[in-house]
Amino acid sequence: MEYKSLYQYLGRAAGSELGKKVMNEAVSRGIKYQKQELDPRIVSSGFVYSYPVDFLNDFFKKEDLENKVKELEYRLRLLENKVFEEDKLLGEGIAFPADSTIEDELPF
Repeated sequence: MEYKSLYQYLGRAAGSELGKKVMNEAVSRGIKYQKQELDPRIVSSGFVYSYPVDFLNDFFKKEDLENKVKELEYRLRLLENKVFEEDKLLGEGIAFPADSTIEDELPF
């Protein structure tokens, strides 16, 4: 079973408040965690806790987040195609033909 600290999992410092939430959830679920010793110059306490990756995935709903990101990327590509393909602007059928002879009513 793979264990990671919150820093390793998130790729950034989690902070004490989030660390406490994760620890409390792990304890309430009976999740085994590990203590990793670190240089006190890096972490003032000299250690961090690490948790099973499956637990962290569930806690942070990472799988749901990954699916949401994929869905947003797909929707962004669709929007980009609508906006930039054939000079279309925000939606189906709204386009300015290249040979348009419509005169502009603005004075500038």
